[in-house]
Amino acid sequence: MQDIASEVPASSGDSTKVKQRDLGAVVHIVSALLMPFSLGIAILIPAFLYFYHNHEYGGDQRDEFMIGHFREALNANVTFLLAAVIHAILTLVLIGFLTAIVHWIALLSWSFSAQSALKSGQPYRYPLTLRIF
Repeated sequence: MQDIASEVPASSGDSTKVKQRDLGAVVHIVSALLMPFSLGIAILIPAFLYFYHNHEYGGDQRDEFMIGHFREALNANVTFLLAAVIHAILTLVLIGFLTAIVHWIALLSWSFSAQSALKSGQPYRYPLTLRIF
């Protein structure tokens, strides 16, 4: 017996949402992976997408779900940037490298959780993150 859902073509709105969710998932992971290597790019990617979608430059209707995920990715990266200053100061007492690595691993873990929540259609809030935006 054939599945009825496979016979119904997806509308263009559905494919746009799927593409946006894929983009959001990539933003969560890539920005967290790039964070220790290029702080500027890691923050600019979610910042651009957040402001682009938040202010309707794309011409489409606002997708509050995606805006929320972009905002969370941006807040997590900005918080990590602020914490990098603390990690740099702690490097003077030789513990900063360890705290930076632990914090980056936690950020990666939270990013994968955010990505899976995005794919399943659920909102996600990064733990221990300042809500700046």
